[in-house]
Amino acid sequence: MVMMRVMRLPEAGVVQLSQPVVEFGENLNLTLSDLQAPLIKTAGNYILDHNDQPPAAGHMRLTQAWIDGIELLQAPVELTGYNGLQVATSNLREGGHTIVMRLENSDAALYTYQRVTFEVAFTDSDYDGIQDHLDLWPNQPPTQKTITAMAFPILPNFCGGWQVLIPPLRST
Repeated sequence: MVMMRVMRLPEAGVVQLSQPVVEFGENLNLTLSDLQAPLIKTAGNYILDHNDQPPAAGHMRLTQAWIDGIELLQAPVELTGYNGLQVATSNLREGGHTIVMRLENSDAALYTYQRVTFEVAFTDSDYDGIQDHLDLWPNQPPTQKTITAMAFPILPNFCGGWQVLIPPLRST
């Protein structure tokens, strides 16, 4: 009996990320493929050959997903026609993260957990506090001389960049 239950555990053979390192603020796409959730019987008949198994997506669900312990899904997702999970990284800190998914074989009422890790990067080559893909001059750090030449006073920002103080507009 135990062996029959173990053989029917759901599994995604390939859990694929759009990229293992994603830049802060970009979306991460996670797809599941090579789904397996073997059945013992279908329509009252025993399945004796692996080739006779129906597609696993028809009786598998993604019931829960977490990123670093924070829930991502509000409701279970059927895997038939499933395009993947999209994760926004704008609320994540820089560094490594783990996504844990609970997959269920809904026919056998069995589930397993699968996990995948990825990293969020904040690339700033010139240490001005602006990500390279948003920075007009990603390799030119600001200096006091270049910023004060624009007539704006500056203060050092203790987060690694510069804080430019733009004077308020005066009404006349």
